[in-house]
Amino acid sequence: MEIHGNPPAYGWNPAFFTELPTGTWSAYEGAGLSGAGGNAQVTDHPKTFVVVSSVRIGMEFKARYIVAYNGNYARWFSTEAHAQEVYRATLNTVEPRIVNSFH
Repeated sequence: MEIHGNPPAYGWNPAFFTELPTGTWSAYEGAGLSGAGGNAQVTDHPKTFVVVSSVRIGMEFKARYIVAYNGNYARWFSTEAHAQEVYRATLNTVEPRIVNSFH
C-alpha cells in the first residue's frame, strides 16, 4: 500500500489494521497498468509503501477494505470508475495456472 499520510496508519484507515504497520519501504515501481487507468507511473523517484509484519496482516487489511466498499475490490487499484473497469478486465485475463493444473 502506498503511503499518503503520517504514521501510524500512513493515511490508511487504522480501523482496517489488525496490527499497525511496522514502517515503510521505497522502490521504483514497474510499468504495471500505467497509461491504462489508475495512478500514472512515477519514474523520477521511488514510491514509498507501507510495511506490515506479515502477509496475513496485509490481506486482513485488504479484506476489510473491500468489505467497507461493498465488495468493490477494484477500488483498491483506483477510485476512478474507468480505471476500476480496466483493472477488472485485466484481472479477468489472469490464468491461475497452478489451480487449473489440479483439474
